[in-house]
Amino acid sequence: MTAAGWLVGSLGFAVGAAAVVGAGLATADPSPRGAVTVPSGFCEGTLSAVAGRWGLSVLAPETVTGERDELTVCAAASASGDVRLTLTVLTLVEEEGRAADERTSTMLDLACTALHPGTEGGVKGDSEGGCDGPVETVDELVGNASAFVTDDGRAVVTLILTAPPDRAGGSAREVALLAQEMSAGVG
Repeated sequence: MTAAGWLVGSLGFAVGAAAVVGAGLATADPSPRGAVTVPSGFCEGTLSAVAGRWGLSVLAPETVTGERDELTVCAAASASGDVRLTLTVLTLVEEEGRAADERTSTMLDLACTALHPGTEGGVKGDSEGGCDGPVETVDELVGNASAFVTDDGRAVVTLILTAPPDRAGGSAREVALLAQEMSAGVG
């Protein structure tokens, strides 16, 4: 896989990890309503259809657990490493004194800013509550990304599919379909 692909693929994980660390450093202890649990088999079940179309193997999930929030990272990659699909699910526990939608909107803004999506597919903070668009590096299209809050408002999800520049344009539809399937909830 190219350095650009790994950079973009790691971006979603870095943003989510920063959110988990930031949540752990917050002052007041929350009165949790209960964190969403990402079930075993979630990564395989969620990514397998898209992974199959792109000839990818789904990798073992990674989970980072903070004092409140939990970040789950699912990934699928081609044998050569030149195509990679990364899915992150940041589940948020409600904070005392802070509305749930305020917290999810902050996390979504962070994700959208980090992804730097273009304006063709969506605009940061649009009425849909998410963002999506092409991912570029050095003005070269390397894939597509999407970030959104689940309908139940308890998780922020990011999707990044990177591919060689000659195939990256075709990744937009895959990302959009997967995001649409997942938007109703984590499970």
